[in-house]
Amino acid sequence: MSSSNSSNPFFGHAVTEKLGKLNHALWKAQVRSAIRGARLQGYINGDRKAPAKELVVTTDGKQEKTPNPAFEEWEAMDQTVLSFLL
Repeated sequence: MSSSNSSNPFFGHAVTEKLGKLNHALWKAQVRSAIRGARLQGYINGDRKAPAKELVVTTDGKQEKTPNPAFEEWEAMDQTVLSFLL
């Protein structure tokens, strides 16, 4: 996958319908297909839980909190899904 495609998990999953009063079923089908195709449905249905924001690291007997890179990655993808929906 090229770098331009890897930054957008929805690349190739076009949603041509904008949500309106009369087209919810068609819009939902297109959005659901795009989200499933990008394997991101866990962010929508709650199966993909956020990891802890911070990790506790013990160094020389001292405990310190440090940002969790896994949370930062989860949050970035969660916001990508949100922006796709908006």
